[in-house]
Amino acid sequence: TSSVTVMEAQEQVQASVTEEQNGFTQLEQGLDTFLAMVIQTTESRLRAARDKFAEQKKKRQQARDEVQARISELLAEAARQEDECAESLYSDFVQGAEFVNQEL
Repeated sequence: TSSVTVMEAQEQVQASVTEEQNGFTQLEQGLDTFLAMVIQTTESRLRAARDKFAEQKKKRQQARDEVQARISELLAEAARQEDECAESLYSDFVQGAEFVNQEL
């Protein structure tokens, strides 16, 4: 009977060890699943942040381009007005010179 008891005890110990190993395996699988979800969520958030940053960068560049285009338009208009003013002043000067010449 003593050997049966030892064999039963060994079987119980083996069953406990197997049960504990199964528990660790389930825990490990659960942690792997959890970490995979954390990684997936983090990657998704990083992609969203990267996309948002790229969109903001694109909008800033468009705004810069629009401002630069408007500056170019204003400079062209200022140059045109400057030319008109110079032509008008020159015309006035010529008319004044002709008037002076006629009076002399």
